[in-house]
Amino acid sequence: MKQDIRLKHIREQVSSSQETSARQTGNNIVPMPMTRLLYRLEWSMLTLVALVLAIVHVTWNTPLSLALVVACAILPDVPLALFGYKKRWVFLLYNLTHSLAVWGGVITLAFVLDWQWRWTLLIWLVHIGLDRALGYALRDSQGHIHPAGD
Repeated sequence: MKQDIRLKHIREQVSSSQETSARQTGNNIVPMPMTRLLYRLEWSMLTLVALVLAIVHVTWNTPLSLALVVACAILPDVPLALFGYKKRWVFLLYNLTHSLAVWGGVITLAFVLDWQWRWTLLIWLVHIGLDRALGYALRDSQGHIHPAGD
């Protein structure tokens, strides 16, 4: 009898940890809650609007600098590419480059200083928005990305 109770308890723990693991890794074992779906849909729409605005404004009003567009698209991921996953300050830098607050400060400064390439910074927002739309949020101090919208 005691063994049956222990086995049942172990099975419940394993089942619970599998569900938690599935939620954390983004596997489709656990159905996506409506809030997460709406969260991803909102980020998808924001990303699409930012991309259209960036393309329209950059191509019509300023000469397109492909190097700057590529830099804005990949810059948020550069800290991990250069310094790897072993140092905690890399995750802080990664989180800062994926933060809307930092992006908002940079683009505000670009408008205040009347920087001609300011609209190109929307590509940075597209990068952040695409990450969120795909379900990725900021990293913790160990470097794990947690599903966005939980």
